[in-house]
Amino acid sequence: IIRQVTVTCPERGELLAELQAEVGETQRTYDMLFESACQYGARKAIERDLKRTMHQQLEDLTKSVAILENRVLPLKRGWIGVVNRSQKAINENQTMTDAKESERMYFLNSPDYRAMAERMGTDYLAQTMSTILLQHIQRCMPALRA
Repeated sequence: IIRQVTVTCPERGELLAELQAEVGETQRTYDMLFESACQYGARKAIERDLKRTMHQQLEDLTKSVAILENRVLPLKRGWIGVVNRSQKAINENQTMTDAKESERMYFLNSPDYRAMAERMGTDYLAQTMSTILLQHIQRCMPALRA
């Protein structure tokens, strides 16, 4: 159409060509704005999910600490937290000594568990279970006390 108009009236053809260029530029601008809006929306959705995930992890950690402090699900003898060996540690042939040391360092270095580190771990669990078993035997079989 622009060619036909240009043949009959060059000024109108030039004006239509400028208008076409301006419309194209406007379209490119709107496309860029749309892409930016999509990226912004995706970024905000990811940030919202990340914030929700971090909030959930914090709630889980707070609940874990409360459980270990015997406030949420109280047990007569309380809770003892342990760190299980990961499959990676097993595959790498991590020794039990190294695993116990890693567990001890985890509780000592964790700001959330540091205050209760002396009452956590497999060594403390074994010691506590031995004491409970010994007390039970002494209660049930008084003749064995001596």
